[in-house]
Amino acid sequence: MLKLSDTTWASLAIIGIGGFGTWHYSGVFLKAKDTDHWPTVPGQIVTSEYDYNPGTQKAGTRFAYHYKVDGQPVLQGRRVTWGNTWRSGPSLFKEGDSVSVYVNPENAKEAVLRPGTDTWTIVQILICLAVTGLGLWCLFISIVRTEKREK
Repeated sequence: MLKLSDTTWASLAIIGIGGFGTWHYSGVFLKAKDTDHWPTVPGQIVTSEYDYNPGTQKAGTRFAYHYKVDGQPVLQGRRVTWGNTWRSGPSLFKEGDSVSVYVNPENAKEAVLRPGTDTWTIVQILICLAVTGLGLWCLFISIVRTEKREK
């Protein structure tokens, strides 16, 4: 029976976490790239609220916008870019602003105000790849140490 050391198990866990994160954020990135080709419809900002949470020290603006597609009832969106509902600063969009809404032609409930991906998604992919690489390195070291002990 294969007996794995604690270091090997920890390495495999790190690889799993990094691999899952890479898979997840790569999916977000690919979906965000698809938004470049979505058709636009007119929309209107209905909520633009600056929010600050002193407990977490996080600040940002929450948005909501309404739009209509092919006679469907009014739909509401909250995404500025795919994978992102928050934006820093209070002045990106003002309540009442008219906007172009990029709508997924296969699912009208999916919409964004800015097509494409944002830098943060790419940073998250790189961080997850680095975590996966760290796990692989730890696994390599664990295997080498195990082989040295067995000799």
